[in-house]
This record gives sequence, structure tokens and C-alpha cells, in this order.
Amino acid sequence: MKKLMLSTAIVGAALFATTATAATFEYSAPDLNGIYDSSYSFNDATNQFSLDFEVDAPSSIDGFWIVVSEGPQPYHLNSGEYAILYSDLNDVWAYQYETSVAGVGGVNVAFDGTLLAQYSSAVTTTVGATRTTYSMSLDLDSLNSRTDLGADWKGVSYGRKIGTWLHGTENTFAHCPKDAAGAPIYTDASGLSCFRANNWTGWDESNRDTNVVPLPAAGWMLLAGLGGLAAASRRRKSS
Repeated sequence: MKKLMLSTAIVGAALFATTATAATFEYSAPDLNGIYDSSYSFNDATNQFSLDFEVDAPSSIDGFWIVVSEGPQPYHLNSGEYAILYSDLNDVWAYQYETSVAGVGGVNVAFDGTLLAQYSSAVTTTVGATRTTYSMSLDLDSLNSRTDLGADWKGVSYGRKIGTWLHGTENTFAHCPKDAAGAPIYTDASGLSCFRANNWTGWDESNRDTNVVPLPAAGWMLLAGLGGLAAASRRRKSS
């Protein structure tokens, strides 16, 4: 009996230890400046980050960029704590966000150093009758856990609060060099070589409340089951 109770306590403690700080934080932003039905999701245990947003169809944007913090408005953060993600609506490139501007290749250069991470074919485009939806889901575990970017490095991070800086861009690569077929060349061996962050649409937000997804029901069911076993054992012993 004592062994069963001890096992129940140990498993319960382990469950609470692994789930008390692990949660999925969700946020739905208001429609603003041409971006609609924007939703964010971040699991602080797995560092899985998801983003979906809509624009009017047909869409004129050909890129977007985003910075996410756990509360402060990213525009004012210049300490290199966070990642800035650039996308051409297919791939995503992550750099260390250093200043209050965004762009690559002589147009509002925002990052300092080399490419931190690249996510290939990470963005899905869904074209509807009136809206175009862009969706991505990134495993940011290796990016967020880097130890070479300073003690304050957070990467893409939020919890009970979120601060976001999301902008869709158009004519994003119009100033880039062209290949023989006239297609823009905006990548090289070092990552992005040009990205015009011309703020076609988007918004800045700070200290918005997120929805915290509760402890998975499976955890509670396991604890309840173990408790039931303990109670049954006590009844058998008393009888």
C-alpha cells in the first residue's frame, strides 16, 4: 500500500513538474491595416510556433516579416534579444533583431551577423474567394535555445503576454538584382541578400493577453486513475 501511494506521489509530482511550466499560449489579433483573422500559437515546452493570417484576395503581398516578444512592443527593442523572421511566402529566414527597422540589402538593414536559421517550404498559401490565408508552423527549439547570442537571447518568445510586429510587404524584391530570365535574386550563400521591408500592411502590438491552454486532460486522467488504484487497494486491505 505504501509503495503504491509512493508511486502515485512520484508520478504525480513528475507530471506536475513537466506540465506546470509547459503550456500552449494562443492569441488572436484584431483585424487591422489590411490583415485579418491573425492567430498565433506557441508551445513553451516544444518551442513550436504557428502563425496564420489573412489578407484580401487577390493578394498583392509577396513577403512578410515578424518579430514576437513576451510582452514589450518589438519596435522599441534594440538589445538583440529576439529573432526577426523574414519570408518570401515560401521559405522563412531568421536573424537576430537589433534595431527598430527591418529589411535586407541596403534597405533598412535590421540584423547584424549571419543567418541564424532557415525553414524551407514553411509557408502555405490558401487562396479563397475573398481572402488569401498564409500559414506557417516552425520548430524553433534550436533557434530559441542558442547560447551564442547573449545571455538575454529569447528568439521567438511569448507567454501570458505577447508583443508582435507583423507586416506584409509588396514589391519586396523589386530592387534586387535579376537573373537572365528577369527573376529577382534575393538569396546567396549567406542567406537573404535583399528584402525590402516596405510596410505594406500590418501592425505593432504590446502586452496583449494570451489564452493559456490548460494541463492536458490525459495528465489529470492518469492521476485520477492512480488515485483510484490507491483507493481500491485501501478497500481491499480494510476488508
